[in-house]
Amino acid sequence: MILYTYHPQEFDLVSNATNPLLYSTYMSWGDDFVNAYKWLFENLGTSKIIWCYDHETNSGRHGCIRRKWVLDVPENQILATIDSHIWAYIINGWHYSEEANKFWLESEELYPNDCDDQYEYYNKKIKELEKSISKEDLWKIAFESKSDAMEYIIPSPIKKEWVMEVCDLSIYDREYAAFGNISNQENEDIELFQKITESFLNGKKLKYNKNIIETDKIQYTILK
Repeated sequence: MILYTYHPQEFDLVSNATNPLLYSTYMSWGDDFVNAYKWLFENLGTSKIIWCYDHETNSGRHGCIRRKWVLDVPENQILATIDSHIWAYIINGWHYSEEANKFWLESEELYPNDCDDQYEYYNKKIKELEKSISKEDLWKIAFESKSDAMEYIIPSPIKKEWVMEVCDLSIYDREYAAFGNISNQENEDIELFQKITESFLNGKKLKYNKNIIETDKIQYTILK
């Protein structure tokens, strides 16, 4: 199976095994995150794992320049498949879910002029949602559910013969990280940014100018 995974340039997937306590900064993200990973490691029987995708993705590219690995992994070497949407809820809490966004909109409609009442309503609905299904049940569902966003877990280190391609995405990554950390973009600039970054992924590499207008805004221009 063809899989994609992204890692720091200095990390060699063939010669290095992942260490969850050293390799990932995520372990300091709170109890939900740590408990979910502990459960995952116990059920997989190992903590030396690599997360992969069945398509190219922006996941994991923020913050530093990454290296893309394209792998051909035998299906019997895939330890697990996990629904990305549910896993995101598990490690981030329900605040990242579609339901949470719905609660915010409801709170604004019910209490348009009272922020305290908005927060009270939102927090009440989140607590009701959390009580409706346990974290343990949710973890199990993550393995059983199927969606358009699946992630694949394979053992670390990988076999050398699995490697099809290794390449650095430095230009794309720098632009993506810079843009991803800036809010309040105009729709036109977002569309141009997407067109530019896609061109780097498909090899066309459009020429462009980038202009930082304000501290919270970037404007892109495609050159002819």
